[in-house]
Amino acid sequence: MKEQFVSKMTDGKPSIRLDVSEHIILIRPQGALTADNLLRVLEHCYELPEFRERRDLWDVRGLETNLDYESMRKVTGFTRGSRGKDWRQDRSAIVVDGDLQLGFARMYEMLTDDLNFRLGIFRSMEEAVAWLLEGR
Repeated sequence: MKEQFVSKMTDGKPSIRLDVSEHIILIRPQGALTADNLLRVLEHCYELPEFRERRDLWDVRGLETNLDYESMRKVTGFTRGSRGKDWRQDRSAIVVDGDLQLGFARMYEMLTDDLNFRLGIFRSMEEAVAWLLEGR
């Protein structure tokens, strides 16, 4: 994926890469996966008009994971409250490299099952990108 656009929050988190030609936003959070970090990333993403119209690819490989069930409920509650009627995004993908990340990604999938998007969880970028591009 070619990098077309980079947006960084003032504290350097998150690193968001947007590939306009593929209609995918690539999100690589920095630091540990914690509820607070994920909420900052999501809050920043939801402010970008590009995020509402493109499919998103979360690359969390190599990140330390400090989450629990209550953290995930907090993150999914924010997701639930932030997606408005003008939301066009219909797919999100998460790329993981560890079993703990996989477990929390599955928990997020379960907790957002009733929302209007599909979530794919993958161990390779290639598979995730191919799945995100289906139907485009």
